[in-house]
Amino acid sequence: MLEKLDLSSFVKAHKSLGKAVLRSSKNPNDEEIRDAVIQRFKYTYELSWKMITGILAVHVPYCEVRAFGSRVNGKAKKFSDLDIVIIPDNPVSVVKMASLRDAFSESICLSELISSTGVASAMNLEKSFP
Repeated sequence: MLEKLDLSSFVKAHKSLGKAVLRSSKNPNDEEIRDAVIQRFKYTYELSWKMITGILAVHVPYCEVRAFGSRVNGKAKKFSDLDIVIIPDNPVSVVKMASLRDAFSESICLSELISSTGVASAMNLEKSFP
């Protein structure tokens, strides 16, 4: 059984960022609030990156993973998800894919997940995860 990642820090940071953004919208000229929002965004971004790479390291440690879609090409909307493709040397089992989907669905940051061999070059996938 795979160890479940602790997402509590990310969830707390995400909620805190939301509160800061709301407060900033009520006080748009307050530079201190704006600076706090920027700092909370940076912290939340770093935690989300660590969460994503942690989930991938647990579930598919030896696969190449790339991001694609609106988050990569700069066309993301407010509620755009993160699309990734897993490029394995060997097929990834249905059970492993289900476990990976579950881990990401709990993390609130990903809804499209593809596992395929040979699809990356056809899709012009821009970003690789370490």
